[in-house]
Amino acid sequence: MKNNLLHSYLSCDSVDDAIRSLAIVYGVEEKRIRDVYINNWPDFLPESLRNDEIIHETLPWTMAQHMKCGSPKSSDMEVAFYHRGQFDGTEKWFDRGLLNAEDGARAFLAKLNEKCPTHFEVENELPFALANIQQRTEGEGQFGGGPYAFDRLIDAKNAQKLGLDYSTPEFFCGNIWCKTNETSANLKLIGLSKDFFQPVIVKFLAHPICYQKYISNLWYYLRNEKFKINHEPLTYNFLGKGRTIPRNKIIDLITKF
Repeated sequence: MKNNLLHSYLSCDSVDDAIRSLAIVYGVEEKRIRDVYINNWPDFLPESLRNDEIIHETLPWTMAQHMKCGSPKSSDMEVAFYHRGQFDGTEKWFDRGLLNAEDGARAFLAKLNEKCPTHFEVENELPFALANIQQRTEGEGQFGGGPYAFDRLIDAKNAQKLGLDYSTPEFFCGNIWCKTNETSANLKLIGLSKDFFQPVIVKFLAHPICYQKYISNLWYYLRNEKFKINHEPLTYNFLGKGRTIPRNKIIDLITKF
């Protein structure tokens, strides 16, 4: 599955893709952005600057002054976000789109049950998964509700480490399983999911919460790439609000990472 709409949305697959997106934002040729990246990097975004000092709503305007070009476009252009998950390797898995957190948990456990019906009963474990989703959603305030996604492809690729492990569905994360003495069931389900399903990054289109912070995130990405600094997913510009992403908004399923 790959939607060939390369130049019609903003995204951050790579340095070249971030440069392409910023060229669209500022209405300039890509070589203008590339020159900033390679030869004319601003002194106010040094290697020594703390990561959390970079992403700010004023940075897009400041960069426009640095490049001596017009202010970034105030646009309703769609942005590509990256959701890390698991699937069975077929596009059919996403026939209903990228489901919201609750529906996704129900569907995932049902599909897992089809693979190994003798190992567990969905109705026994589903309440714990849903309670975990509710707790995580409440803890994340306005950013809860799912589906959850990253601004940049590299963040989704790196989301398999201690403290940020989305190598299995997010409803397996959190402490509900421990508090209810369901830790063994949780670990068993995680193991089964890894046995039967494979990792995938779903690239889909939506509107960001804040265009200015999204643009700042593109510059932050280029800064880190330029100085070989480890990336940290500091901001999230996708607000799920418990909605499902329609299938026609899914533009790629990335499995090689």
